[in-house]
Amino acid sequence: MKINSKSLKELYNLDYDRSGFNSGLILWYNDVIDKSYEQLDARDVSKMLRQNFSDSLNNLAKKRMIDLFIENPYDGEFSDGDLLETIVSCNVTPNDSHKLRELKKVLEAVKTECFEYPGYEDWYDDEERDKYLKNIEIFENLLNL
Repeated sequence: MKINSKSLKELYNLDYDRSGFNSGLILWYNDVIDKSYEQLDARDVSKMLRQNFSDSLNNLAKKRMIDLFIENPYDGEFSDGDLLETIVSCNVTPNDSHKLRELKKVLEAVKTECFEYPGYEDWYDDEERDKYLKNIEIFENLLNL
């Protein structure tokens, strides 16, 4: 589902940071505001929430997190499952019943298909897998499933 092809800069009337510091964060910010909703990845939305730019950008990041999780429940900023960990730590939940139904299906698939999901290879180790399963449980509780 296409949300909006406009960039964050256009949607939220944002300006580039022209401070001249050129830190990694500033370079990332200047890059990310040129992206559309669909172009935001796990790294972008996780960083957006950590930086806490504004309520509207945080809400957008949370909505995108849910969509990214539905697309690939093993997605992550640095390693498999990072996205879920961010979702759980930030108490991210969907605002509509359609997304909740989609999430239920994904969560069931993850639990019953023994982690066989398109594009997913294998866990780095059992500890990572167990942490992911614990986050699945926390997420289900958060969603009142």
